[in-house]
Amino acid sequence: MELRISGFEVIEARDGVAALRCVEKFSPDVVILDLQLPAAGGLDVRQELLTRPDTRDVPVIVVTGTDWSVPFPTAAVIRKTDLPSRVVTAVTHVLEAWT
Repeated sequence: MELRISGFEVIEARDGVAALRCVEKFSPDVVILDLQLPAAGGLDVRQELLTRPDTRDVPVIVVTGTDWSVPFPTAAVIRKTDLPSRVVTAVTHVLEAWT
């Protein structure tokens, strides 16, 4: 919701398989990825994105409720306990760095 209020277009996916379809269909500028997704977890989704030439360079921001370490390159890692505005700040910084 915070991203929409801030003027970002947001496309949501209910699970990892849908997330991969959305990335393929919409070519997002940034992906916000939960590690604990049903039907292909966030780790699997990120691995798949890294293997595809058209998505390997898409910045990924991980949002997680776990204390897992993130075993792949990310633009940011945000804990679910952080303020929602932190997601907006992270997306803004990532997009500024990529343009």
